[in-house]
Amino acid sequence: MPTWVIRLLVLLSLSSPAYAWGNDVLGWQNTRWGMTEEQAAAALGNRGLRVNPPLKYAGLYVPLRTRVQISSYTMNALLQFSDKTKTLRQVLVTWRTDSIVLWVRLRDLLTEKYGPPTHVGKLSEWRFKTTIIDLDRWSEPEINGQVAVRYYPASDSKDDTNRR
Repeated sequence: MPTWVIRLLVLLSLSSPAYAWGNDVLGWQNTRWGMTEEQAAAALGNRGLRVNPPLKYAGLYVPLRTRVQISSYTMNALLQFSDKTKTLRQVLVTWRTDSIVLWVRLRDLLTEKYGPPTHVGKLSEWRFKTTIIDLDRWSEPEINGQVAVRYYPASDSKDDTNRR
């Protein structure tokens, strides 16, 4: 095979949407499910910020966060680790607004990257072998609502009857 063809294939594999190459998403950005805090921090590089003290959730804690620029929004990405295993179990990318404009923009970007969602409605969902991506929007008076993209391992998924 000519060298230029190999180079072209490598370039295409680096720039193509995940669904076009094996139909899987292995985690969020350079992180992978099951990473330790140190591994995830290394995967984030100089973009990762320590949260001290870590934020606590039901069975999860957030020792790392980063900022993600999406269109004109600088969103927070919270890396959530299991209290039991101390490994990465979820990434929540959020913005404190119930803006339909942001929600639609995120839905369009996720659809462009991963193809159409497998579930459409209040909660749009993209399912892959390794990862599930949820896009949600809700209104809470005390926080002015929230738009969130949730990345988590498919192995943590409950059946469709338990969908929120």
